[in-house]
Amino acid sequence: MKAQTVTTIRFDDIPVSTKPLEQYSGLGIHFSDAGYGVGQGMSNGGAGNWQLNGTDGPNFLGFAQFYSPSGLAQTITLDLPATNFSLDVSKAYSGSYSAFTFTLDAYDASHALVGTQTVTLATVNSWTTVSVAAAAITEIDFSSSQLFGVDHLQFTQTTAVPEPAVFA
Repeated sequence: MKAQTVTTIRFDDIPVSTKPLEQYSGLGIHFSDAGYGVGQGMSNGGAGNWQLNGTDGPNFLGFAQFYSPSGLAQTITLDLPATNFSLDVSKAYSGSYSAFTFTLDAYDASHALVGTQTVTLATVNSWTTVSVAAAAITEIDFSSSQLFGVDHLQFTQTTAVPEPAVFA
């Protein structure tokens, strides 16, 4: 027998400016050292000029090229394979940037590409859900060319449930 577990990460449970790295390792998910970290949503004081509110609470995970060499890219690894992975993404900071694309790639344990989705981000604080589905997702890479935020990261994992014991 198998059971599906859906895990959701909102980024409202760790301090602003913190990079998630191993903050969610107890949930079986690990983040590379990229981007800014948790951004404070406008309804929560809006520090940092992101001009965003998260989609599932005020905070979000922010990405900007000036915070790290890989500031506009993120690698996420999962301890157990997932069958679905999704997140909400939005363009951040209106500035002078025109529309740009955001790409999410999913890989299996042998690092074979098993899913990809690209969307155009044109409006600040206008969130789009990006998702992939495959049999055994163990790594997610996403990137863009300009400032963006992500929120409501969600993945589904299937685990074996022991059969009930029968005693005679």
